[in-house]
Amino acid sequence: MKLTYQVTKTKNMKFQQSLYRMLASSGREVENVPELAPQTGDKKQPPLWILITIEGKTPKEAVVLAVRTDNVYIVGFKNAAGVWYAFPKYKDLIKGSTPLPKAQDYGSLVGGHEKLKDLDSDSDAVAQDVRFLSTFTPPPRPNPTYEATLGTSLARLCLVVAEAARFNTINATVVAAMDEKGPSRITLQQTKLIVVWGVTSKALLDWKKEQVWQPERKADVEKAGIHGAQDAVSALKVILMPIGYKREAEED
Repeated sequence: MKLTYQVTKTKNMKFQQSLYRMLASSGREVENVPELAPQTGDKKQPPLWILITIEGKTPKEAVVLAVRTDNVYIVGFKNAAGVWYAFPKYKDLIKGSTPLPKAQDYGSLVGGHEKLKDLDSDSDAVAQDVRFLSTFTPPPRPNPTYEATLGTSLARLCLVVAEAARFNTINATVVAAMDEKGPSRITLQQTKLIVVWGVTSKALLDWKKEQVWQPERKADVEKAGIHGAQDAVSALKVILMPIGYKREAEED
């Protein structure tokens, strides 16, 4: 599947709606929150790829993101010269890709998920990231400044694409920043959602099956503002399916 987003021309809300429709195609849901396709595992190809072309201020300033449909992970990107780069953990998923000098986690990219609150998510910032990544080539020798810019650029794209696709409040912040020049940073509270997406998703699936709210890592889930199933329904835009998760009908 392919999707194009022109940062300076396309309404971000329209882009987010198109991405949502692609991700929500499994046909399953909990309280109108769609389930993603079942995960295949980090080392296996996803059920489908979404190739998202993001154009900056000119068509020449463009990158293509390879996004998994089963967990919305950004696995890598293609620069304007047609060269694919992938996070080291996923390099075998994109044939011929070059491993990036950064890992896929926020700790490697920007020093932790909490640091996402310090990143602007407005169109100017995203356009600058696209410009940088569109001409990206690995430095011939270690270059901390260049690698820091790479980390910030990738983290911001993860925020405005992946996290905005996963959580309603982050989505609202990004859309308002991009389309309406609203506040361009997410809050510390919103960053806490990011690390409990998996356990909150599983808890919501279990709740549908057993009518009991009993999340793993309950303290972390509550710190993110989720105290029950309805809070989870309000927070999640899509549900991450745990690998091997069995519903009652599938267990018979």
